[in-house]
Amino acid sequence: MKKSLGVAALVLIVAGSCGRSDLSVTETGNPVKVSLSYKTITSTNSLFKVSHKNDTQSVIVTRVVLVIDAVSLESSTGVDSLSFESEIPYLLDLDLSGSTVLLDSLMVTRGGLYDEIEFKIEPLEDSILLTRHPCLADKSIRIEGYCNGDSMQPFVFESDLDAELSRSFDPPVDLSDRSSHNVVLRIDVSSWFLDSEGGILDPRLEVNRDEIEDNIEESFDAFEEG
Repeated sequence: MKKSLGVAALVLIVAGSCGRSDLSVTETGNPVKVSLSYKTITSTNSLFKVSHKNDTQSVIVTRVVLVIDAVSLESSTGVDSLSFESEIPYLLDLDLSGSTVLLDSLMVTRGGLYDEIEFKIEPLEDSILLTRHPCLADKSIRIEGYCNGDSMQPFVFESDLDAELSRSFDPPVDLSDRSSHNVVLRIDVSSWFLDSEGGILDPRLEVNRDEIEDNIEESFDAFEEG
């Protein structure tokens, strides 16, 4: 299904399925379930830029593959032993239809307040995942699509972006109630190919690479879904 970049945003929700993660937790107690999944969200915002009356530029995205690694929640106390981390890589071959796709189920053995989420975007190194997605060798993201509404103008944007990101929760996530929680990592995909004035960054031009990669890093936000 073809999706305009201008009407897409990505949400990574925390729910379960793709395998159990190793958690760096030294405290014990009744486990708390934190879910890990992702979802694409559409909006009414347009990514089209009218450069003159009869000429419209656009970027249409048909596929995004993204690597997210080492997702962790940081305790608001600053005590490392109260934090936990999933160290397995998540390879998101995004469902652009808006369906929720479950990734993992994290069982946290210590409650309390968590005020920050940390994660990495880094090139794929997992040998099993590489056999399934060899196009991501030494890459962390691959975006496919076409420009100006014309499927005869295709593009592939690949990046070896390697970044450690952190986002704060406001208010902090409270796991002390022992109920299940959804932590949401939102990625505003619609900002990736826009410059600071709202114009289109053509992904086929190498001169735009740094700004597109900066946009990808800045597009993440985090909150708890109530």
